Amino acid sequence: MPSTAHSISLAFGTAASTLVGQALGAGRREAAVSAGWRATHLSLVVAVVLGGAWAAMPRFLAGLFTHDAALIDELVPFMITLALAQPALQSHFALGGAHRGAGDTFTPFVAAAIGNSRCACRLAFLFALAFDAPVLWIWLAILVDHVARAVWLEARER
Repeated sequence: MPSTAHSISLAFGTAASTLVGQALGAGRREAAVSAGWRATHLSLVVAVVLGGAWAAMPRFLAGLFTHDAALIDELVPFMITLALAQPALQSHFALGGAHRGAGDTFTPFVAAAIGNSRCACRLAFLFALAFDAPVLWIWLAILVDHVARAVWLEARER
């Protein structure tokens, strides 16, 4: 299931990039802005559907991949974390695609650097090594990564 979310995110990012680039190439700036936001809004609809499904039935979905009850118990918190991450994950891919379509590759790069190296890696390291926290805290660091990226890209879009 997580790879499904990633594939859909990539699709929205690619679509946003293409539509924004085509509109800008045709000299239609407003259409480009509209296309980027439309892709982002549609990605949020998908995020609600996917996130809702993962939040509503994490045990069932985890059971599609394994019959090991102990492993399913471990996967349930991850599935819920993934559900919570969906809006940020979907929107940061769409917004990043819109930026790239406009020829701005630096802003998505900064978003990735902020999310990965400034947030997720440091938090995961802190939780795992300094606090010896359970793995759920590592997954929450991934959630922070996606939120940081989405916030940065949205703020730069305005």
